[in-house]
Amino acid sequence: MPLDAAADPAKLAVRIQANQAVFQHADGLSGQTPKAVRGGIRSIRLYRDNNDPNPVELFDYGSNPVEVGYNNGDVTLLAQIEPSKIPAGTYTQIRMVQTHSRFRVDGAYHDAGKDMTGVFDDVLVMTDGTMLDGTMRNAGYFRYVFESSQGDKQEFTGDNGMIAPYSTTAGAVAVVEQGQWAVYFPVQVTVPAQLPSGSALNINVNMFESFRWKDMSGPGFQDGVFDATSISYELVERFGGNEFSTVLQ
Repeated sequence: MPLDAAADPAKLAVRIQANQAVFQHADGLSGQTPKAVRGGIRSIRLYRDNNDPNPVELFDYGSNPVEVGYNNGDVTLLAQIEPSKIPAGTYTQIRMVQTHSRFRVDGAYHDAGKDMTGVFDDVLVMTDGTMLDGTMRNAGYFRYVFESSQGDKQEFTGDNGMIAPYSTTAGAVAVVEQGQWAVYFPVQVTVPAQLPSGSALNINVNMFESFRWKDMSGPGFQDGVFDATSISYELVERFGGNEFSTVLQ
């Protein structure tokens, strides 16, 4: 992975990279790989173990998260850390707070006996106190826009979007903690006493068919299709990364 043009080689670069390699789901849900995926990351901490009382906070951007690209091959520089900020040792867990998600998925919209196929262009906030497009939002804010292949358009906004309080996949656990959507995942990162110049902590996330929902019955609804009406939509049980891997190099 090449160094970012703006990266300081004297500091540790923290990056996140997305891929869409085939991932075998075993959850019984329907799924598709979302498009135009972006998401906010507020903070990252490193833990030596699950009970580490003094985790190392790499960064915390508060209400102004870094917006990350999650399309295949996207690479985002999250932060540049003074090497002295990270004590030598072995770290086994990461906590990453995610603030919001933007994504597009194919689906069908059913209204007054009319069944339309098209694209949902969605935004959902998962963490309180998130600056989104110039406005402060709390968890649950959503803006869903459906545009049919015939050009029909429907838009829905509100503050009561469903945020799962707990979710697991491929060893990662996401949980709401004090209004923050925190994702924990295992790592095996050993930091030497002196990091070489140009070092990077690279976090890889798999997004293959990561938008996952439970099919329901309804007029015009089809299995394997994400269906919605003006008052309801099929329950989205997962929409984040499938698995995470982290490498210090």
